[in-house]
Amino acid sequence: MRRRNTAFCVSVLSIMLVTNSPTSAQSEAGNDSPNLVWVTLAGGGGGGHRFWGIGGGATASYYCESGLFSVRLLGIGQITVEPSQPQTETSDVIELGGMYGLSYKRPLIFLSASSGLGAVWVMQRSPSGRKRVTTVGIPLDFEAFFTPFRVLGIGVAVSGNINGKQSYAGVFFCLQLGKVK
Repeated sequence: MRRRNTAFCVSVLSIMLVTNSPTSAQSEAGNDSPNLVWVTLAGGGGGGHRFWGIGGGATASYYCESGLFSVRLLGIGQITVEPSQPQTETSDVIELGGMYGLSYKRPLIFLSASSGLGAVWVMQRSPSGRKRVTTVGIPLDFEAFFTPFRVLGIGVAVSGNINGKQSYAGVFFCLQLGKVK
């Protein structure tokens, strides 16, 4: 199952890289200022294998003719943890990652897909105690924003991370603040 999910994500990103130019949508929209910068605040839920919780994050993004560059901090904390279970389980996940992506920009719509490399901290609980495990992961981010104002966008993001300890995905409602048009 994990290999199939990884193959699907890699396939989607490969198709986007081959079929989309990061500057074509910007020039078609007629915007004279292709450089945009914003912060995204996100809140929602997500999880992975035997792990589900609520989370939030912040992403700083810069869009230019070369593409979309982002730094993301994302955390998901499990809603309930039952210490009586004999196996080790995840209680929370924190990620800090850098991403590069492609986007499609129109006057009222901003769509993007990004991936990169990040550090992931996984808190695991077991009957013998808690321990934090650090690993490297591949952050994935797919966003859709409605941008009716120059400095504000409202949207949704599907975010995840593929790693060797606790891969996860989530859906987050987002607010974009900055130069978004």
